[in-house]
Amino acid sequence: MKTVKKTHLVYLFGLYMGLVSPLPAADKAVQISGKPEIWRSQTLTLTGPASSESAEPNPFLDYQLVVEFTLGDSRYRVPGYYAACGDAADSSCTEGNQWRVHFTPDQAGIWKYRVSFVQGPGAALSGQGVAVKGLHRLKGKLPISKPAKPSYPYSWGRLQYVGERYLRYAGSAKYLFKVGADAPENMLAYEDFDATPNMGNRRKSWAPHAQDFDKSDAQAFTWQDGKGTEILGMLNYLSSQGMNAVSFLTFNVGGDDQNVFPHLLRVPLEKYHKGRAKQWPQSVYHYRFDVSKLDQWQRVLSYAELKGLFLHFKLQETENDSMMDGGDTQKQRKLYLRELIARFSHLLALNWNIGEENNQPSEYHIAMLDYIKKTDPYGHHRVMHTFPQEKTRYVALLGENSELTGASLQSRVAGFDEVYADTVEWLQKSAATGKPWVVTYDEPGSAGGGTHVDSGYPAAKLPSQNKRPDNRVLLRSRVLWPVMLAGGGGVEYYYGYQTGCTDLNCEDHRTRATKWQDGKQAINFFNRVIEPHALQLQSVNTLTSREDDFVLADPGALYVIYLPNIDINTELDLSGKTGKFNIRWYNPVTGGKLKKGSVTTVTGGTVVDLGQPPVDLKQDWALVVSLQ
Repeated sequence: MKTVKKTHLVYLFGLYMGLVSPLPAADKAVQISGKPEIWRSQTLTLTGPASSESAEPNPFLDYQLVVEFTLGDSRYRVPGYYAACGDAADSSCTEGNQWRVHFTPDQAGIWKYRVSFVQGPGAALSGQGVAVKGLHRLKGKLPISKPAKPSYPYSWGRLQYVGERYLRYAGSAKYLFKVGADAPENMLAYEDFDATPNMGNRRKSWAPHAQDFDKSDAQAFTWQDGKGTEILGMLNYLSSQGMNAVSFLTFNVGGDDQNVFPHLLRVPLEKYHKGRAKQWPQSVYHYRFDVSKLDQWQRVLSYAELKGLFLHFKLQETENDSMMDGGDTQKQRKLYLRELIARFSHLLALNWNIGEENNQPSEYHIAMLDYIKKTDPYGHHRVMHTFPQEKTRYVALLGENSELTGASLQSRVAGFDEVYADTVEWLQKSAATGKPWVVTYDEPGSAGGGTHVDSGYPAAKLPSQNKRPDNRVLLRSRVLWPVMLAGGGGVEYYYGYQTGCTDLNCEDHRTRATKWQDGKQAINFFNRVIEPHALQLQSVNTLTSREDDFVLADPGALYVIYLPNIDINTELDLSGKTGKFNIRWYNPVTGGKLKKGSVTTVTGGTVVDLGQPPVDLKQDWALVVSLQ
């Protein structure tokens, strides 16, 4: 059970985020913290009704706190939540009179805010109840400025779905090309989080990443005298390798791991039921949440934001997608979604994935997506993940039939044969409806394989036996570059159950260090070469003489070609084109500058031999053909 332990780290966290003292508010009942700049989270903490995690009225279900922020024509209605003593991450407190709202402004100026705070049976979902005296209809102002020296990632702003095949940052207008870790799915099953079980001995210490903890920027995100260093180190490692995405489940009760959930335990931790069917009705409260655990998640995910990581929230998995409300979006699911949105939607770069390997009928998908769209003030990207053989589930969600804005794809073949075709298919089908999706490949490979351990990683350090050989080259040539050159939004790497460091037991991302190296070179290339022309380029593999390469092109202007090997020459059809074309080569393994190839003058009706790369290595290469 929880223990109470107060420290000075709340002050350090506030100091790190740019605070010296609270900003002025309309009433002493409201304290505002956060660096008062655009794209920086502002936290409004209200002193309100005293309550506790187990109290009646239920502080999660029977109160609704919403704060409306306005500036000119901009309007955000931001849900709030019960924060107990306001220091729960550090103290593990379970009671108090603090209530909280997080708002991330997108404009400089004097924002006005107005509090709506009511209490009544089921008020959190209905909005109906009696006014909370002294807070309901309270008004105030929030001055926000532009930073004197913009810094990444905040200078890029909020990542948004804008009706195109790539997500775009509102502050920089740049697109995201995503590469990161899809595993382990139980990332949040971490021993330093309060009330986290250890079913199947799957709870993590993240000890291999203790060496990656950077005190200079992560100390303020620890809790209780230094807890959290290992998981913060893990996020720093991924970022330091050039990765920009990380994925995790927020609810796996009854699933493969069973140790991650935001809900409050209703039994002592040591008596958490082992039977999957018993966990939801008997072991956790359906309408109550663990305040200190969620505050600690908040620290970790806020640090991930600081490190430039896109957060892939997986809201459920196939084993439990019918647990809440029998699969529908009613009281249980709505409260769960509202709590997560209230606590985490202020983060700049994320998506809500409505289900991993999802089995719900389409009407339930639509209801869940509608509620997320209605509740999330920032309109974050919304995706769904299906079993590889059940992608037809997407058909009912195309176009204006739902609020789905993307597909999170999974394959089932070890050789990744279907990855490119899948990506093209769902890009084309969604575009044909007038509502293009952002399509990413987030679980390539078979259940047992996926992304294998590097051949150089010591077998003695693996938590289980590795039965799979390194597939680095195959991943690079059949997943990473093909997905990107199909026009896909990116990839995440899944760790199969026969790889020795798996989707459930892995605690060391160094097991895939070479895959991060390749991912970094791809991100660098796409940011440099593709991003300025992203929407002008289309997948057109028929323009070359080879059948095994991949082409993304704006015919007559720019061609990007990926060659899985260079043992045969490639010819490019430039028929009907006129001008001087530069040929440049890019090494997808070592990266660096593009190397000059030949310059070809085309007068029409020409098929051009693109020649050989500057170094005749027996490996894959990318080349860029562009009009001078």
